[in-house]
Amino acid sequence: MKINSSFALKDCGGFVRTGVLILLIVAIIAAFLLHRGLGTVRWGMAECIRWQAMILSERFILVDQEHVKLEELMQEFAQKIAEGNVSSGKGFAVLRALYNGPLLHALLCSSIKNQLQTFEDTRNTDLSGFEKTSIQFFLGVKSGKVAPDQWDKVKKLLMEDKICETVTTNGLVIPENIETFKKGIGLNSIFNCMAVMNEANKDAETTADDATLDSVEELRKILGEAMVATP
Repeated sequence: MKINSSFALKDCGGFVRTGVLILLIVAIIAAFLLHRGLGTVRWGMAECIRWQAMILSERFILVDQEHVKLEELMQEFAQKIAEGNVSSGKGFAVLRALYNGPLLHALLCSSIKNQLQTFEDTRNTDLSGFEKTSIQFFLGVKSGKVAPDQWDKVKKLLMEDKICETVTTNGLVIPENIETFKKGIGLNSIFNCMAVMNEANKDAETTADDATLDSVEELRKILGEAMVATP
């Protein structure tokens, strides 16, 4: 009986060791897959931000200095996400900001200013104060003083959907629908937009004075908040 008991204990010990070994192997495989999965998520988010940085010149009318600085900041942030120094989830704040909020407003202001310069002469027309009017309007939108329907009217006058093709690393071309500033916007649309903005500014009782909207500074704020919020 003692011999049989000894064999039973040995068998039991062998089963325990085998079970522990199996659990350890499963844990290692799970950790490996989780690591690979998180790496893929980080890579995907970083690529999204890099692509959005690349198409800024297609979406808006920006001077070289502004575009270069914006792209530089976004590329640096994307690299931090890819390396795991910033959570991939923080990238959503940047992606959202490019389509809604103060950063979008600043980019539209830049586009309006640069578009006006393409017209022959705006100094002696009713468009001479449009830049200041637009800043006043977007500051009102930012502070919540402009009604959402007035902002929607302006957005429809200034922006349009455009198909942009994305080329993947394996050469696959993926068409994507994005919102862009109307590069071919005409004077009629400009005057209509200015009329809506003036009405909104009057209703909101907003003033611009010497205020400005700087897209680079707005992006820095967003990136700064994301970095602070990163555990």
